[in-house]
Formats: sequence, structure tokens, C-alpha cells
Amino acid sequence: MSNTNRREFLEAAAAISAIGAPALAAPAANAKKMIGIQIGAVSFVDEGVEPVLDILQNKGRVNALFIAAFTYGRGIAGRQVPGQPLPDHGSQQYDTATFHGGSYAAVHPQYYANTPLKDFRAPDLGAFDVFQSVLPASRKRGMKNIAWFEDVFRNDTPGVKECEEKDLHGRNATTLCFNNPGYHNFLLDLCEDYAKSWDLDGIMWGSERQGAFANALGAMASGRHKDPGTVTCFCQYCQKKGKDRGIDFRRVQEGFGELEKFVNAGRQHKRPVDGYYVTLWRLMLRYPELLAWENLWHDSLRDTYAAMHAKVKSVKPNMGIGWHIWHTNSFSPIYRAEQDLQKNRACF
Repeated sequence: MSNTNRREFLEAAAAISAIGAPALAAPAANAKKMIGIQIGAVSFVDEGVEPVLDILQNKGRVNALFIAAFTYGRGIAGRQVPGQPLPDHGSQQYDTATFHGGSYAAVHPQYYANTPLKDFRAPDLGAFDVFQSVLPASRKRGMKNIAWFEDVFRNDTPGVKECEEKDLHGRNATTLCFNNPGYHNFLLDLCEDYAKSWDLDGIMWGSERQGAFANALGAMASGRHKDPGTVTCFCQYCQKKGKDRGIDFRRVQEGFGELEKFVNAGRQHKRPVDGYYVTLWRLMLRYPELLAWENLWHDSLRDTYAAMHAKVKSVKPNMGIGWHIWHTNSFSPIYRAEQDLQKNRACF
């Protein structure tokens, strides 16, 4: 780079710096630009609805709330994560002993006739209803409101056992199966409840999960490797869907059994004669059912997206509905290949 170009660069940078501070303090020129934040009900309980909205608007120019209305994730709806410093505002305590999770908005029973999941109101915050308390105040400020909920459950939620996935050895998992009608109906029922009961601008669902093949290999950003024998799902509903596709379930079980041995041996540093990469390819070539079953799981997720989208649009055609993109999408080439966003879009 020449001296002249360097000088021009520095002059331009100085000019940008000079106008940067007042530009940040001024209202956004483009009123349509969304500046959103994911937020849990506990923040409004601890600090009050109006003070929280003041902070969000004055400090961050936030004009859209992604309200965590249904979650069993403490990292989503709880206070500060233990081990991290407490913030300079709000409750000065951790809530590891008191956090439960569930729905932080009223549950309307008439919408949940076709699912065993009915009693899921969060007990943490008493009678506090995040939609009833926040929506009127945020609407007056011109803010958009999106109901955010996720694909995570407690194993003691009433009715949850009927909806849980089955692992390779037939044991119940803590995750729920998209092909199980009890869970499928619950997701549609929750969408209908939100769309009909509340003045919302949209609905967003988060699901940070993947199929049995990727889970067995530990192909995820978290680094928490699953026991390859506990991967999912192999329940009766998945078996039926696989049979309808012409997938031999006996071969599926054999293939994942061999994959379980391969992964466990690798974690014990027992290197195959032909190396890990070649041996894995040999397994996939010998048992193409491994990838067929993985694809079935992700097609079931896409089918769930499409069904939820159709349900919301049938109630309120103009209401938005969207999906959380898991950060594993950036780390795992397997998961990235499975997330064909063009195909997802075509489902709708």
C-alpha cells in the first residue's frame, strides 16, 4: 500500500470516528430495521416492566422483543449463569436452586386436547404472565413482540414420557420425538394458542438438536460427546416413517451398533488398522442406512417446521414465524449439509 493510500485511509477513519458518537446517540434513520433482543420473564419481574424497556430502548435502541415465553432452559429464562459476575443491575443472586422453567404466559387448555403435555405452567415467578404484563407496555412504545420458545423439556414434566425419543437400545431419552403425535400436536397447539390468544407480531422456535449419526460422532460445537448408544431416535413412530421410505430397520440397528463400537474404540484410542477416516467411510458404504436414518431425522424436523408454519398462517396469515439457527451450523460440515436452507424455504 502506498503512503498516499495510507494517509487517505487514516483521514477517512478519523472522519468516521468524529461522526460515530453522535450517530449512535441519534435514532436509527431506517425505521424498518429490526434491533431485537432475546429476553426472559425474570428480567421484568426483578426490575419492573417499564424500567427494563427504558434500558433496552435507551441503551440499545431495541425495537423488537424476542420474549422467552416457554423454556426449560435456565440459560434462557434464568438469572446470571453461576460462575459469572453478577450484573450491575437487577437481582444480585443466582437462581440454580429455584429455577424450574415452563410457560411464563397463561396456558389456555382448550388448545391442548390432542397432546399429553398440558400442565407446563412455570411455577418460578408465581402468577406473573409475561405476555399480559409486557405486551401492552411494549406496544405503546412501538416495539414488536415475538414469542420465542425452544425444544427443551424437563423429564418430570407431566405427560413428557409419552413423547420422548427412544435411543439405540430402546431406552427413553430426555428429548422429544418430532414424529410422535403427542409432541407434534403440542407444537402446533402452542403455536395456535400464541397466535389466537395474544397480540403478537411473530413466533420463533429454537431447536438445537441433530440426528443419531452426527450425535454418535460427537459432531457438535458444544464438545459434550454423547454415549453413541444413547443417540436418537429409534421409536415406533420413526420406525414406521422409515418403513414407509423403504428403510430396513434391522439394518439400521446393525449399522448403528457397529458405529457405537467404532466410536467407543476411538475414544479409548484404539486406532483402526486403516485409520479412523477410512474405517468410517467403510461403515457408511457397508451401511448406507446410517445416512438414510440421519436424513429421516432431519426431514422430520423440516416437516415440523412446515406444519408449524402452516398452523400459524392458518390463524393469522400476516403473522411472522421463523427458526433459530444453531451455531453448530458454523462448526459441523455434517450439520451444515443437512441444513439446506433453500429446501427448508421450499417446504413453506
